Amino acid sequence: MKLLISILLSLIFLTSCIIDKTPIVVTLPGENGVFWKQTAGPYGGTIMDIAIYSSNEIYAATQYNGVFRSADRGKTWTKTGSEKASLEVIATNSQGHVFTGDPDIGLLRSVDKGKSWALITPDSVNIHVHAIGINQSDHIFIGGFRGIYFSRDNGSIWKKANLSEDNHITHSINFNSNGHVFAGTNKGIFRSLDEGVTWAKVLDSVRVSSLLVNGDKAIFALEEFEAVHRSTDNGNSWQKLSGVIGNCFTSNLQGDIFLGSLDSTIWISTDNGNNWSSIRSPSIYLTTISINDNNRIFSAVPDKGIFLSDDYGNTWDQRGIPLIRVLSLAVSSSNQLFAGTDNYGIFLSGDKGNYWKRVTPDTYSLLSAYSIEINERNGYVFAATNHGLLRSTDNGGSWHKLVNGLPPDPGYVFFDVEHNSSEQVFALGQAGVYRSQNNGESWSFLFNPGYSLSMAIDQHDQIFVGIFRTSPLSPYGLYTSTDAGNTWTNLPAGLDSADVNVTELYIRTNNEMYAGTSNGLYKFDRDKAKFEKTNAPVHHVLSITENSASVLFVGTVGNGLYISKDGDKMWELLNDGLIMDFTNIEALTCNSQDIVFAGTSNYGVFRSSNPLR
Repeated sequence: MKLLISILLSLIFLTSCIIDKTPIVVTLPGENGVFWKQTAGPYGGTIMDIAIYSSNEIYAATQYNGVFRSADRGKTWTKTGSEKASLEVIATNSQGHVFTGDPDIGLLRSVDKGKSWALITPDSVNIHVHAIGINQSDHIFIGGFRGIYFSRDNGSIWKKANLSEDNHITHSINFNSNGHVFAGTNKGIFRSLDEGVTWAKVLDSVRVSSLLVNGDKAIFALEEFEAVHRSTDNGNSWQKLSGVIGNCFTSNLQGDIFLGSLDSTIWISTDNGNNWSSIRSPSIYLTTISINDNNRIFSAVPDKGIFLSDDYGNTWDQRGIPLIRVLSLAVSSSNQLFAGTDNYGIFLSGDKGNYWKRVTPDTYSLLSAYSIEINERNGYVFAATNHGLLRSTDNGGSWHKLVNGLPPDPGYVFFDVEHNSSEQVFALGQAGVYRSQNNGESWSFLFNPGYSLSMAIDQHDQIFVGIFRTSPLSPYGLYTSTDAGNTWTNLPAGLDSADVNVTELYIRTNNEMYAGTSNGLYKFDRDKAKFEKTNAPVHHVLSITENSASVLFVGTVGNGLYISKDGDKMWELLNDGLIMDFTNIEALTCNSQDIVFAGTSNYGVFRSSNPLR
């Protein structure tokens, strides 16, 4: 499966020898001077916290992928210059400076909207930042495993708060209009009436995961999935509210409180917590919830990114951050773009990636789509997945699992699916190659080539299946069939080296065949019936495509994307605009307008700004 192979090849890449042929690096004109542009999806990733600076400007702290910024109220997101930090919290001050905390690195600050970041953690202190609070005077408070620290000069000088107890973990920091500081910890709530100089415990023996100060009305403390505690006298006394529990909450300018729960609802109170009503949540579990001054609700769902609602939760729109592994791409003649992802199903975009919709239902839990094949003659779409072989007859609107003649195991994995000119469909799976002569209604077993990931059918309907060698006793090269899969022969010539594993097969419009392998790019010489290695300066190939101008695109493990305009003689490196922190180019395709789409292992789908001639 491509996911497994890309991981294995990534490890090999990190320890492999340096490529000795340095390609020409090209920068081509495009939108804002860059060739590649990240599309708006598919959506995924785990958002840990959201900071709203203004109605339009929003920041999101992610797990393992740094900070993303939106300048259009959360419709689209771009990655900032932060590293791939595992962040938990994020906040902004009145000047628009952004602060985010990594439990391992410390506190990071950006004064240029995320373009650059500086580490400003107190000297010699690894505080393991779990909480950030910024008051009306822009004084910064941070908390974690090493107590609470505060700075009154934007992070240059820090002082440690003298709490009455040590050995606690601070999870949340908040303020009231008088500047009083409240710190929620695993051992209760501490309060400071003098901006952090002195502290007193005001609630004991409660593990507080989050604090909410609702104007001057009340203070709310969340004991995660246990209880909500409320104080209406500045923390002097507390009462436990009955009937509602949750794991994250926020409030709007009107003082309405929003509480995320575990029953696919969000609880709302418009009377300071006395009474609660519910609205629909986009998921059973939210990592965070925020609301801007226009009452747009932002909720983050683990592994699915951000959902937006402009109507108090009646409807939700999944938007934003493309932190997702794309395993396959396919585009129809009408420019409908399909993206198969790792664990999150199949997405469809009809506008070149500006908007994506997940088209596979939730019944296919953790669906990974390794290959997508579109039959333009009848419009059928086939998907090779870890849930077997799926088919859609309505352009992805609905999907049906194909079972007649296929292995009964519900977890059976298919890696590739192709069709020939006679409308026969061929599927490559764990147990071998299957054929359908009636558009997938029934199947017959043909041949088991061993561990194989990629299949291709040329213009003469000759079938090729690439071999990924799993042991020294495994066969080399390819298997091929010239009679629709009835008989097969091994074709090792040119690929008979122990370090050559076929990861991708591609047939060009002129019927030339290329094999992407773990040891470079090979081309098939039909006269010699032999593969010969090209001079492409690549080691580990995952994807190949071309456009109508015969420009060849090759995606690699870790090194980005290479192009050749002269039939593989000269090569250029084309990464301008791609995010290149160990990103693999897992999938490539090209639409009828010669826009190229690249599916990556970390950041969704990129597209070329302009056609390449």
